[in-house]
Order: sequence, then structure tokens, then C-alpha cells
Amino acid sequence: MIIRQATDWWDDFQRRKNRRLPCRAALTLPLRDWTARDRITVFHHIPKCSGTSVVNVLGQWFLLKEDYRAYREGDWRASRRVALDTLRNRHCLTGHFDYDGVYLRDRYPEILLDRRFFLFTFVREPLQTKLSLYRYEKKSGLIPDMSLEEHLLTRENYIATRLPCGDRDVDSVLSRYDFIGVTEHIDESLHQLARLVNRKPVKTPRLNVTGRPAQDTRLPGAALIREFERRNRLDYYIYQLALSRIAP
Repeated sequence: MIIRQATDWWDDFQRRKNRRLPCRAALTLPLRDWTARDRITVFHHIPKCSGTSVVNVLGQWFLLKEDYRAYREGDWRASRRVALDTLRNRHCLTGHFDYDGVYLRDRYPEILLDRRFFLFTFVREPLQTKLSLYRYEKKSGLIPDMSLEEHLLTRENYIATRLPCGDRDVDSVLSRYDFIGVTEHIDESLHQLARLVNRKPVKTPRLNVTGRPAQDTRLPGAALIREFERRNRLDYYIYQLALSRIAP
């Protein structure tokens, strides 16, 4: 329990550090951003896809309204729901929205139905996503006895599960996202995002990078990679689609 609480606190700290103070961010916003007539930005933060770095940039562009789960009273709990009718263009709502009851379709169905909300996310090459997740969960003590092979062959289509979508509805689900950035092209992605949300590009930080521990330098073999790719075809479809949309 202590490890999980510490991990949650560290994640929250990483999201918050190096941001401008809210009052400073507010002073940089044009007057029109304090009205209700423009679109409101929503970041669907998929874990291990450079989301912490993206949130840092968003904190320099917007006043953030965060809706992340927290570890309280011995269990993971959703935070208080943000009142969407209080948001303006100066705000950005951000959260993981990645399990039953907290998926966007459950927690904020209005966002999916109303194009007034500018919805975006970031994705990462699926194998690299799971490798980073494995190192993170190992380091956090969440999966002390799980092997790399077992980890890669469970929780299939990790990215798709967080949207969530399946083979039949993937295209319709993705069509609601106004922008999908790519971790491997984070600079180009954030530059394109800046243009879409009418903000000035800023230097991209590199935060919450889970390094490879010395005792776990083994990489998956070719056979395991092929099996991973077979089991995660939907994630690769999403990733390739996102790649095709990033401006060169």
C-alpha cells in the first residue's frame, strides 16, 4: 500500500513540476480566451505515452483542470468530476479516463457528443509502450514476480483498451479525436498541436522517463515480438493511423 501511495504521489509531482504558476499562465492568455465562445481543450492522457511531458506544456498554455485517480482509503478512487459548464477556452481538462465508470463515455459523455470540446491524445509504438509500462510497474513494486514475457502477453491492446475501442468501432472512436500525437515525434506533434489550439510552441520537456534498470537489460526475442505484434494488431492499427496524420 505504501509503495502504491508513494507511486501515485510521485506521478502527481511529475505532472506538476516545472509548470508555470497558474497566475503567470493566466496573464499570458488573450482576453478572448476568457469567454465561452471558443473550443475547450481536453487531453486524454494514456499512460507511458509522454503524457507527463505533454501536461507540462499544456500547463504553460492553459489553466489545467486535472481529473486523475488517486489512491485513498486503501483503493484507487476517481477524483471529483469537473463541472464542464464552468470551463472556458483558457482551461484544459486532463486525465487518464481509462477504466469502467471513468472512461470518457461514462464520466464525460458530453465531451464526445459536443464538438465544442477539442479532444486529443498521444500514442506510442505499442511494444515500447508495454516495455516502458513493465519497467515502471517493476520499479514501483506492482509486479515483483512477473516476467517480461508474461507482461507482454497480457493486457493485450493496452492503448485501445484505454480509449476504449475494439475492432468494430475503432474508426468511429478515433474519428472523435481532433488530434492524435505520437511520442516518437513529440516535437512535431506539439508544434502541430500548438497551431491547432492557437498557442505559441514551447520547448518540449522530457519528464517521467522510465529508464531501463541495469538488472533488466534483456530485450524480447524475435519470436516474442512477433507474438506480441499478433496479439496487439489493434494497437498497431491505431499507432499507424496516428503516424499517417502527423504533418512532416
